[in-house]
Amino acid sequence: MNNHLVGHESNILGEFKGARFKCAVDVGANDGLWSEFLADISSFVVCFEPHKKMYGRLLRKMCGRENFMAIPFAVSSLVGPARFYCRECPDHSSLNHDHPIPGTATPIEVESVVNCVSLDGILNGIGLVVDFIKIDTEGTELDVISSAKDVIRIHRPLFCIETHSSESHKEIVEMMANPKVMRYCDSGYVIGRFGI
Repeated sequence: MNNHLVGHESNILGEFKGARFKCAVDVGANDGLWSEFLADISSFVVCFEPHKKMYGRLLRKMCGRENFMAIPFAVSSLVGPARFYCRECPDHSSLNHDHPIPGTATPIEVESVVNCVSLDGILNGIGLVVDFIKIDTEGTELDVISSAKDVIRIHRPLFCIETHSSESHKEIVEMMANPKVMRYCDSGYVIGRFGI
């Protein structure tokens, strides 16, 4: 587990201290901070990270672990190729050209094309009981949720979603039953289950 956590990340991960999951999913895995944490408390972890540089870091961080699968694709309700905007700060990279919090994102370094998959399409094929999904996709969180309707209906997983706009934050909170809400600066986290 990464001992160099600061600020809101350590607070959010602390919410899951003592938890055990069968299959956790990390959408927007970045360099693997959440993936590493989830691998310690889950039987299996499925990680999605389309940014080539961050995917390489994720693989290095998870090297030697047998309870994870890394997938170098973005997650979306629209399956197939899509534009992906790699920013100077990889944490801000996204399928969104414009970052949802104006003035906070670093400039776009490279525009690339990535493959997109739906959570239903991948997770239904794996055959595991998915009981936790973390989403941090810099503004496309609602689209990721819409790609998981079957997973939500069948497994009713617990979600931890980082939101990047007040509009998506409000919509996600309204879709969940009894969510826990944590706000940090211009973004926030919503933890709960959907009643779809």
